[in-house]
Amino acid sequence: CSSDLTDLAAALEHERPVMTAALAASYNAADVGYTLTMQPWMAHESQASFSERCGREMNETHEAEVLLQTQNYYKGGASRRRSVPAAFDSRTNWPICSEIIGRSHNQGVCGSCWAFGSVSAVDSRICIASGGSFSGPRAQISRGYVTSCAKDNGCGGGLARYTYTLLSSQGSPTGGNEGCKPYFGTGEGTDHFQQSQPTPPCPSQCR
Repeated sequence: CSSDLTDLAAALEHERPVMTAALAASYNAADVGYTLTMQPWMAHESQASFSERCGREMNETHEAEVLLQTQNYYKGGASRRRSVPAAFDSRTNWPICSEIIGRSHNQGVCGSCWAFGSVSAVDSRICIASGGSFSGPRAQISRGYVTSCAKDNGCGGGLARYTYTLLSSQGSPTGGNEGCKPYFGTGEGTDHFQQSQPTPPCPSQCR
């Protein structure tokens, strides 16, 4: 039956390795201008498991809208465009917020980079908008709260828009060691490709 063959082909494609030593060697032999290295974690990574790590889902309607906006932007001419500096560091541009802008966080063995990246941007923008009033060790939105409450299984990956939807609809408590909802993650963020911890339920009160 053709449908059975189609299903079989799809299943085999899902199990196809995302990377092999032979593929890396073929690229390196082609001298494409960069060098590929087969990482140990890739040995058991299939197309299906790798796609689960990618939070962004393709939306043809959205892509078409973005393309149209880009085309309209460039049709507007140079007068509508801003010049881009050769270098720009937010920490030096807004020194009063340099500590918050440059703060590093550890997501642990949880695929919550989508929450960490988007919340870090919000932390920085709040500090800038408040003229530095939003500062200090407690001045950070809870990464743990966003990861647990913005979507189901936040440790399984996500998109920045989940963060912004949550914050615009109900806000978030503070995080960090001194905040209302400290982060629950443990381990090193570099290990979350090999292991993952479950996402805790969305909390209803501070610790």
